[in-house]
Amino acid sequence: MSINFTSPPSQGTQRPRIPIPPESQMPFTSDSHSIVIIICVQAVISTAALVYSTIALRNLSRSRLHLRKRASQSPTKPCNQPLPPPSPPVDSPPVSFERNKFSFKNTTEEPYRPTMALSERLWALIKGPYWETDCGISTPWKRDLCDTARLAAMFLCDPDNKGRCEVPEVEKLLKETTSIADDCLATMERMSMGNPNRCYFTPDVVRHLQLVRSLGGSISVEVGGETRKGVLKSYDIRDLADKENEYMLRIQVEELVDGLPIIDYIVKSREWHQGSYGISFLEAESTWSFVSSERTESSTALVFVVIKAAAIA
Repeated sequence: MSINFTSPPSQGTQRPRIPIPPESQMPFTSDSHSIVIIICVQAVISTAALVYSTIALRNLSRSRLHLRKRASQSPTKPCNQPLPPPSPPVDSPPVSFERNKFSFKNTTEEPYRPTMALSERLWALIKGPYWETDCGISTPWKRDLCDTARLAAMFLCDPDNKGRCEVPEVEKLLKETTSIADDCLATMERMSMGNPNRCYFTPDVVRHLQLVRSLGGSISVEVGGETRKGVLKSYDIRDLADKENEYMLRIQVEELVDGLPIIDYIVKSREWHQGSYGISFLEAESTWSFVSSERTESSTALVFVVIKAAAIA
C-alpha cells in the first residue's frame, strides 16, 4: 500500500491521508456475520430433527415387536372379532313350540298384563304387528293376550278365511285366550272381595278382558232405545285424544237392525268407565259362524254411544 503526500495549493503542510478501500473489498461486514450465524442454526436444527426421527423410528419398531410377541403368547381373542349375541333374560326365556301340541302358550308372569307366546307362523297368520321394546330388543315370544284374542277373532270373522285349513288352529287359540281372560277376571273378583275399592287390574285391562271373555258369547246392547241381543264376533280399538279409546263391537244380532244381521256398536272408554255404555255381557257360548252378504252402512246417534250398523261382505 502506497501513501501519497499531497499539499493543496491554498494550505500549508498537513497530516498524510490514508485511502479507505470500498465496501466490496472489505473481508468481513455485519451482514456476513448474520449469514454465518443463520447457516449454523439451520445445521443444528436439521441435525436435531434427524436424531429425533431416528429415535422415534427405533422406539416404534420396538413397540411393534413387543405387541407381536404378546399377541402370539396371549390366549385372548383379537379385538376386531364380533361379540356374541346377548343371551335372553333368565326370567323370560324364548318358548320352544316343538314340545307343545299347539303353536301358542300362556306366558303370563304377572297378573297386571296377561301375555301369550305364539309362533311366528301363527302370529303372521292372524296378521299380528311387530314391535320393539323401549330398549330396542324385539320380544317375539311374548304377545299381549287381549291383542292376540282380538286378532284371532277378526281372522275368524273374515269371509276370505272361510274353509282355510288354519281355521281350527285359530279357533283353539281363541278358546284358550277366552279361558285365560275368564281366569283373570275371576282372580280379580276374588282379590277385591270385601274391598270394592281395590283394583287388581287397570280399567283398560278390565275392559279388554271382559271383551275377550265374551268373544263368541252372548251380549246385549241398546239400539235406538231397544235392547238387542246377539253374539259378539269381534271388536276393534281406535286411539282418541286425551288418552281415550273408542271400541267398536261387531255383533251378530238375533233380530235384524235396519235389515242388517251384523252391527258395529261404538262406545268410548270414558263412557264405559262411567257406566253409561249400554252393554250387558251374558253367558258366553261358542257360536262361531261366517256370514256372507253385501256391505252396507247406516248410523244412528244416541245420547252416550253411536251405533253404526254394517253387514260383513
